[in-house]
Formats: sequence, structure tokens, C-alpha cells
Amino acid sequence: MPHATVTFHNSHTNAVETYSGVRLADLLVKVGAPLGKELRGEALADYVVAIGSDGYKAVLALGEADPSFHPGEVIVADAMDGKPLDAHNGPLKLVVSEDKRPARSVRNLTTIELKSAP
Repeated sequence: MPHATVTFHNSHTNAVETYSGVRLADLLVKVGAPLGKELRGEALADYVVAIGSDGYKAVLALGEADPSFHPGEVIVADAMDGKPLDAHNGPLKLVVSEDKRPARSVRNLTTIELKSAP
């Protein structure tokens, strides 16, 4: 799948980091998520839960992952600064570019769940 690149300042490491990976939206389209023109009405209550191997979880509204709806990038990264992610972060990491803190960046990403609010 095509890769996107995201660069941002990580306040935890106090460093500029550049990640590359597949847009979350591109993965969600593969499972039939309503994105683009289909993201309206009840679909605006859909959300994504990203889970790391340590049980850490982060939630994003579906609109946050849709590039036609939100200006930020959300990617499932497999590389940082041109190198594969290390064992501490990878092999996959959810990266959310517009967050002021990287708290929703989920390292050692194992699961992405698409859900609807009741």
C-alpha cells in the first residue's frame, strides 16, 4: 500500500521525528468504513480503537482519520527517520500528527477496531 510521511515534534523525546507508513484511512476503506462523502449522519458516531501489545488503548473519531474531513495525518507507521521501527516502538505504531502530545500514538500496535457509538 502507498506510504505517507509525517514529521512532528515529539514532546516526550524532545525531538523531531519523521514516520512513514500507511494512512489509517486507507486501511479502514478496506474494511468498508464510511469515509469521504459517506462520512455523515450516523457514521459520525463511528470510532477507532487502537490497541498496543501492552494493552494501551487510544480512541479516534472516524472523522479524525479521514483526510477529507480532518487536516491531520493518522498513519500506521512501520519506519521512523528512514529506518524500521525498533523493538520498543514497533513493528507498527499508530501516529497522530495533529495532537499536541503524542499520547494517542500507540506503539507496538496489534489491533485496530472499528466501532459505532450506541
